[in-house]
Amino acid sequence: MKASLTFTLLIITLHSLVNGQDTPFSYPDPESGFEMMRQFAENGNRGQAKRLGYQILEELPAYHDVALYLARVLGWDGSYDSAYVLVDEVIRQEPGLLDAFLTGVDIAYWDNDWQKLQEYAEGAFALEPDLPGVQEKLQLARNQRILAREIP
Repeated sequence: MKASLTFTLLIITLHSLVNGQDTPFSYPDPESGFEMMRQFAENGNRGQAKRLGYQILEELPAYHDVALYLARVLGWDGSYDSAYVLVDEVIRQEPGLLDAFLTGVDIAYWDNDWQKLQEYAEGAFALEPDLPGVQEKLQLARNQRILAREIP
């Protein structure tokens, strides 16, 4: 319960930081809001996509598709720490959700964070052992960590 409250407060805080306008977006249902968010991002208006994503998550903190897409948008903008917070919260809430681990793999890959990449990839493999693209990224993470002497 405490973690959910913390997550909700984090979403509200992040939303207020991203929110350049006080007027909330209007959409008939959350799925329509999610579609609008994707359209904003695809059209290069990632600021609006983030703002709308945070708004949706304020209303529905367990809307994992929105949280994971928002994490990707944050990753595209180089806001990796914020992206990891969203991914990790989804994993905490739904530890069997493969998409959360795959999103984490992509973000860690973009961030060149080999330790996180290894952790997310191993989590993905625990759920789905046959993931060739993830296998390659996991091997890259292990090799990079060996080169950096992080692991023997």
